[in-house]
Amino acid sequence: MSSREQHKPDPFPREESIVFGSNVERLRTDEGLSVTRFCQMADISRPTLYAIESGEGDPHLSVMVKVARALGVNLGELLISRWWEYE
Repeated sequence: MSSREQHKPDPFPREESIVFGSNVERLRTDEGLSVTRFCQMADISRPTLYAIESGEGDPHLSVMVKVARALGVNLGELLISRWWEYE
């Protein structure tokens, strides 16, 4: 096993993927943004958004940042379960 394989990071945990995806979907739909429009705004593909919103995605940090910016929120807010209740 190479040193690169030994230090390969774990995938984004499933629970966090679900929280991130559900927050993205809730905010996107609350803003009335279609999948197509949001993908244009975030500069991501439709399959990427579908994977994120379904909790099946393992997005790179750069994609997560694009999504947060397109939604006008901090990335950390998308990673907290029901963060909007704490405002």
